[in-house]
Amino acid sequence: MHISLFSHPFVQCILYLSIVASLFSCAGPGATPPENQVATSVAATLTAYPSRTPPPTVTSIPSPTEELPPSPTASLTPTPGPSPTPTAPPLPTADPRFGLDLSRPDYRDPFTMTTTWGGPNNEAARNLITEGVLQATDFLTDSYVWWSTTVPEGRDVYAEVTVEFSTCIGKDSAGLGLRIGGNQYDSGYTLEISCDGHYRVRSFSGGAVSILIDWTPSNELLQGSNQTNLIGFVARGNSLHVTINRAVAGSTEDVSFYSGTFALFSNALETPGLTVKFDDFELWYF
Repeated sequence: MHISLFSHPFVQCILYLSIVASLFSCAGPGATPPENQVATSVAATLTAYPSRTPPPTVTSIPSPTEELPPSPTASLTPTPGPSPTPTAPPLPTADPRFGLDLSRPDYRDPFTMTTTWGGPNNEAARNLITEGVLQATDFLTDSYVWWSTTVPEGRDVYAEVTVEFSTCIGKDSAGLGLRIGGNQYDSGYTLEISCDGHYRVRSFSGGAVSILIDWTPSNELLQGSNQTNLIGFVARGNSLHVTINRAVAGSTEDVSFYSGTFALFSNALETPGLTVKFDDFELWYF
């Protein structure tokens, strides 16, 4: 398995942070690894940083990655534009996103700039920002995943992104990762949805892979080629929650990771050259 690391309109202040792109690989493309191992590849790029620093969590919880410094707030002159999206109705207390205003994310990336998500690009996978989307292509039908990652980072968060499959079948999948970290950004949690209408949650820790929620059918998922779904991933303390098209689909718990960046990827399990388009990545901090 190869791992490749990854608003509604309103005025935001954004600080750009330059970090050196790097690439690490533990195994070559095309090989089939043992089920409990994963080859890793990471590309960190210049990216947009949120205008609001994630709130601190309990100090006794360790963070696997270095904390980012607070982002200074810049003053911008308001410019004419569309009216703000009306405040969404409050969520019920049982919803894992309770307390968030889903109409007003803290950070939004519409993939209109090539300096945000990107890479790696090689004979196994290609991740490019083009025509207002992040286009992730996995050329090889193996158990490796390549993901694209970058800042911002967060601890207790809700992240969501629009996912559009191209031609796909079966368990061809697309994924969103959070709390991504480790020396080679090869650790964290991933949520995947498949072409045939299932989702799963896994934990990656260096070379080890654990299944937290195995492939589970969801009536909320639109199945098949050329379908678009909105997937969301909640991390609050030890709890992880899955949302599909804004409906809560499943939950699990894990204590492995408490902080990190985010990731996006396609995973061609049956269709060589599987292409997935990601759009409108949005992020909320608890």
